[in-house]
Amino acid sequence: MKPAICGVCGTSAVQSSTGDWVTFSDYKSLDNKEIGHPEGLEWFCESHLEEAKLLSGKTSTEALSDLRKRHPKTETIAIVKEKGHWWQRLLSR
Repeated sequence: MKPAICGVCGTSAVQSSTGDWVTFSDYKSLDNKEIGHPEGLEWFCESHLEEAKLLSGKTSTEALSDLRKRHPKTETIAIVKEKGHWWQRLLSR
């Protein structure tokens, strides 16, 4: 079983007590002999849960892709790291 971590932002169930699991169109439950995580079942934090439910007619891969496009992680940290330390950026002006 996958841990309850939001597929969009990485928030865990400990941080988001009102998050929940969503089943998508590709959901396949496990039989009694299988071990693992059911395909098409994803957990979402309270911030992304309702939007994920609206996409439950799609496959989990499609829904996660759409949600990640709508809610991109902040890339400013990556840009700053690429340009070097603050003093290097200051001196390169």
